[in-house]
Amino acid sequence: PEQTEITPDDEVFIELRDVRQYVVENDVLGLLCVIEGMAVNNYDTPKELIKVEVDLLDAAGQAVASKSMLIGNTVTLFQLKNMNAEELEAALTNPVNILTQNTNVSPGGEVPFEVVFVNPPDTVTEFYLRVVDFKDPPEE
Repeated sequence: PEQTEITPDDEVFIELRDVRQYVVENDVLGLLCVIEGMAVNNYDTPKELIKVEVDLLDAAGQAVASKSMLIGNTVTLFQLKNMNAEELEAALTNPVNILTQNTNVSPGGEVPFEVVFVNPPDTVTEFYLRVVDFKDPPEE
């Protein structure tokens, strides 16, 4: 598949919709900072392997934590409260769901995303979320 290098000046027609951020107390790991929502393909052709990046920012706007991931996986609130680090990472990076949810996304199609930070720094005041990569599906 063709690699799409996205620069900050590029106009990206993958819309991040219904984004919300919340904190969950995990019985094993402590505090989890969760950022979730839907990525919507607003291109007039299918796209796939959409990747988002989240930066957690301090009051000065400096990134104090960052994570990027292919989207398509989410977990339940029960799982967020009870999974250990390995289980959580495996669930959020599950390749089967990524391939099911995040390939050949038709125009107007939606893909869920969820990015989780374990015990984020106390200095976090906001987050910055963006699409950093996606591809055109291979020609039939």
